[in-house]
Amino acid sequence: MKKLTLFVIGILFATNIFAQNFNLSVEPLIGIKYGQINEYVFLKKSNYDDDKLSELNWDIKPQYFVGANVSCNLKKIFAQTKFTAAIPINIGKMADSDWVNIESANLNDYQYKTHYSEHDNYLEYDFSFCIKTGYIFDLYKNDFLKLSAKPFLSFDYDNIKFYAKNGTCWYGKKIGDYNAKWNDENNRDVSKLNGKVITYQRQTYIFWLGTNIDAQLNQKFCVNTGFQIAPYIYAESIDTHLLKNSMYGDKTPGFFSAFKWNAGFEYKIDERNSININANCFYTKVLRGDNYSKTISATKYSKDPTVDGGASEFTFDISIGYKFYIKNRM
Repeated sequence: MKKLTLFVIGILFATNIFAQNFNLSVEPLIGIKYGQINEYVFLKKSNYDDDKLSELNWDIKPQYFVGANVSCNLKKIFAQTKFTAAIPINIGKMADSDWVNIESANLNDYQYKTHYSEHDNYLEYDFSFCIKTGYIFDLYKNDFLKLSAKPFLSFDYDNIKFYAKNGTCWYGKKIGDYNAKWNDENNRDVSKLNGKVITYQRQTYIFWLGTNIDAQLNQKFCVNTGFQIAPYIYAESIDTHLLKNSMYGDKTPGFFSAFKWNAGFEYKIDERNSININANCFYTKVLRGDNYSKTISATKYSKDPTVDGGASEFTFDISIGYKFYIKNRM
């Protein structure tokens, strides 16, 4: 009986200590994002310095999203999870460029863009998930300023899909062994397209290392900034050309190829409520990897031994959220 009593007392004591040092906050948010997602096709064996065969640029101008942050602290240890989902609307243009003369040798004087098309770009969906954990180090404190560093590990997952609709194509005509420039008005074919032309889906998995610096200016205001780098990023993409009845898949990993900068501002209304403004700038270098293809009706992809697939991205987003703190009390 004595051991049981001591055990219960110990549990109650530990629970009380945990409650005193644990806090939880929830932050619904809305935001806007600008940028561009790019996909590429590269020749594995090129006769020229530039081996880019094709490039497609998908606008994000702009995208609107909603989401939520859930954060918790246990003394100096913190954890956070974030979810966002975008509103499906027209978000700009999709531009498709080709350099088909690169496929033939001895055409050094004809290395220019030969095919170009432009279409309306629609977002079908975009949702993302992030989980982060780290530790808080107090750096400096006086009556007017408190500085802290928050190194962290995190993981991001994003799944986005577009479709290109309608549009105009400008294709340089074949002249002997080469194609003319896409903008050569005397040697090009111009055509109009109606309906869906291409869809593009990309799933991205990113492992981050980073740190934030928080500056508590007084009881009401706090600013922060941070930087993170991805030791590993993996993007898997599917490009469906509806008019050609073909699908292309890319698997593009990268090491230390993605970067993110962030800055934020918090105004504390009272002990439990605050307004937050946060901005992020995200960039990936061109990722390059294996390319696969099949017809739309086929069940299996086959690897293409002649080309590589590619992916890159640059986006900027800003959001505003209302955070309310939930603190456990005995």
